[in-house]
Amino acid sequence: MEWGIAINLREPTSEIVEKAKVADQGGIDTIWVTDFPATRLSPVLASIIAQNTKNCRIGVGLLSPLIYKPSHILQMMTTLIEMYGERFDLLLGPGDRAKLRDIGVEYGEISTLVERLCDSVTIIREGLEEYNATQVFLGAQGQKMIKASTCSNGVLLNFSDSEMIQW
Repeated sequence: MEWGIAINLREPTSEIVEKAKVADQGGIDTIWVTDFPATRLSPVLASIIAQNTKNCRIGVGLLSPLIYKPSHILQMMTTLIEMYGERFDLLLGPGDRAKLRDIGVEYGEISTLVERLCDSVTIIREGLEEYNATQVFLGAQGQKMIKASTCSNGVLLNFSDSEMIQW
């Protein structure tokens, strides 16, 4: 069995680094670095964590293609991989609607949201295909997004309830 943790980016950077070191030394397989663009950017903190850990994989995201263009996400990921090796995975998803509104980003046309996200996943996966160890996951909530998650390497169910899991 593999174990992963999500780091709280609202803590001071020194605490984030210390927790990542302890997790890495304790055998945690993956440290996930979530993105809070109103406070901290996960690719920057993923780089700091990579500098201070040796063994663990580092998950970047959830990154929202509504905030970052797929080409920018691809640049962030390839830069991390080139600097620190194939230790990185990526989680894409729309993000929390209310939090996005706080920074001036709207979902836009809901009827095309799933298609836009899958297009982003495809673009990024194609751009990362030379890095065999890097996986791209889709954060999903709702039946349409869960069904569409086949465009990714895997899915993370957000706010799961038993009905959602049965889909």
